[in-house]
Amino acid sequence: MKRAKPITEDTPNEFPSAELGAVVLGKYAARYADASNVVVIDPALSESFPNAEAVNGGLRELLRTRELMSQILAPAIPSPSVTVAPARPALRKQAIR
Repeated sequence: MKRAKPITEDTPNEFPSAELGAVVLGKYAARYADASNVVVIDPALSESFPNAEAVNGGLRELLRTRELMSQILAPAIPSPSVTVAPARPALRKQAIR
């Protein structure tokens, strides 16, 4: 492997700053935030969920539990597609005179 040449004042600059243009901080920050799925959990939860595997396992278990509960409670909760007739107003009995 060749040794790199030492940098001196006579060494030409590969990228002159005039050609690079203005520096823009955070230029791709919004694009990165939209494309990433990073979630920060509360520090109190970090004891129960120390790594990504624990978090994913807990979320999967929550989804399974929700699915089971919806199957158990499905008969008790009317479906939104079923229309229920409005209650009829109570009939008043007329007093006999």
